[in-house]
This record gives sequence, C-alpha cells and structure tokens, in this order.
Amino acid sequence: MLMNRESCSDTIVERVPKAAAATTGKDTVSYATQLGSLVDYNRWANERIVAASEAVPDKQFARKDANGLSLQGALRHAVGTQLWWLGNWTGVPPPRYEQSRDGLRRAYADSHDRLDELVAATDEAGWERIIEFAFSPGEPLALPIWLTMAQVMMHGTQHRAEAAVLLTRAGHSPGNMDYILWLLDRA
Repeated sequence: MLMNRESCSDTIVERVPKAAAATTGKDTVSYATQLGSLVDYNRWANERIVAASEAVPDKQFARKDANGLSLQGALRHAVGTQLWWLGNWTGVPPPRYEQSRDGLRRAYADSHDRLDELVAATDEAGWERIIEFAFSPGEPLALPIWLTMAQVMMHGTQHRAEAAVLLTRAGHSPGNMDYILWLLDRA
C-alpha cells in the first residue's frame, strides 16, 4: 500500500531525526541535509563492514571468489573511489595508503573526515557547482557536486553489499545495514 505524507505522519515521518527532516522552508530539503545524512550513514555502514572484516583471516580476506571478488578488493575499491572523488571536489589529491588492513582503516577514517568537512563547508550554491572529470578512457563529463556525491554514496552501497555477502559467507555478517533502520535508530 502506498502512503502519502499525510497518511503516514503518525508513523515513520515523525520518527526520522530532525536532521533528516529539516527543510529550507520551501517544502524541500537542503543539499547539506540530504547529503549530510547520506555521508553520516556511509561512515556508520563502512565502519560496520570494516569492523566485521577484522575477524576474517588474512588469506580469506584477500581470496577472490569464483566471480573474482574479494573482501579486500571490494573495500579498497570503495574507499579508493571516495578518495578519488574527494580529490575532484576539493582539488586536493588523496594521500597514498599502505596496502594493509591498517592502511585500509586509515584510508576510510581519512575519507570520512574529509567528507564531513566538505559537507560542513559547502553552502547550497556550492553544491550546484559544476565539476569536470573524466573516467579513463572516456569523454569529459560535467556534473554538479551534489549529484556526484550522491553517486559516490550509492556506489559505496553496492560495494558494501558485495562485502556483506562475502562476510556472511565467512560467518561474520555485519548485520542489517538498511538506511531507514539507521535513521530510525537515531530518532
């Protein structure tokens, strides 16, 4: 059954945190509010995945499955993507991290801190700023920062899901990581 905002006002809408429901006064939610919520969730979810992965032995952590996917590869790719985009958004290239679990933890912590700083420092007009980038090989693209940040958050969801499957197969499920449940837990 579909519900409109009025019919569900006594349920989920009243339980989400004020930060996720704050409006700009125009029946819209600000970029900073929307993206800040996604960035906060992203940190929480990444920390759960990385923590669960600590229980996996090194060989299993690096081992590729029949599809060529490894826990190590999924986590490195996800954090590498966050860092690559942070460089595009800020003009500050990401530092290099050692290829170890400790290096991976530092890369995640650094990228989360940098994402928090970016959200805090960017006003509504800043989110509309167009950035130019290219995937190699490929045509140059130009999109607003808000749209590319939303893409990075969704990209992380994909790779966390892959990592969660591998962790669950290894007997170390990170548990339920739904965004809506994260919101409700903070209400």
